[in-house]
Amino acid sequence: MKTCTKCGIPKPLSEFFKDKQKKDGHRPDCKTCNIEKSTAWQRNNKEKRYGYDIKYKYGVSLQEYQKMLKDQNNKCALCEKHIDECNTRFHVDHNHKTGKVRALLCVKCNHGIGAFMEDKKLLKEAVKYLDKYA
Repeated sequence: MKTCTKCGIPKPLSEFFKDKQKKDGHRPDCKTCNIEKSTAWQRNNKEKRYGYDIKYKYGVSLQEYQKMLKDQNNKCALCEKHIDECNTRFHVDHNHKTGKVRALLCVKCNHGIGAFMEDKKLLKEAVKYLDKYA
């Protein structure tokens, strides 16, 4: 048993996240309190959280993302739709084989390229198909 430092309720050790740095091997706050704290932080720090996410996933800092967006005149690098026309921020487009970041794309363009598995031949065939039934 251990008493949570946040809610003050004694709980079994299974109700605490493990933490090798702590003397007893568990965090001082229970899982419930820890999750509530984490959720509140994420809700109140959306921009910081996004910055952590893109840095981890793509190696791009929030400042680099903002510079890319500015360099693209706040437009999707593919369809040139302005970010104000979208309901969400642009996605960091990258090569799935090399991991190299290419540009920022709106959701539809990013998903479109992903749906065609970045296959140029398949995309060319899609263009032919659209031309055929234009």
